[in-house]
Amino acid sequence: QLLQEAGLRLHRPELTQGSLNLASWMVLRARRTGYYRLLPDVREPVQMPGFFQGIAGIGHGLLRLATGARALSVCQWQ
Repeated sequence: QLLQEAGLRLHRPELTQGSLNLASWMVLRARRTGYYRLLPDVREPVQMPGFFQGIAGIGHGLLRLATGARALSVCQWQ
């Protein structure tokens, strides 16, 4: 989310595209392994439902990418 938000606010489409590329890689990896994980070196699936360090946060980040950032960002301090 931070990379996407930086790209939008700084008008740097390469950052926004980078966030899309990372998300695509993450989804493909989850399809291959059958689960999401927060860090590349951690081999266990995400077990926490929490927002900042769990599956809810992953879902929110993917939702923001899929909707073109129309969903509110937790990175915005407004």
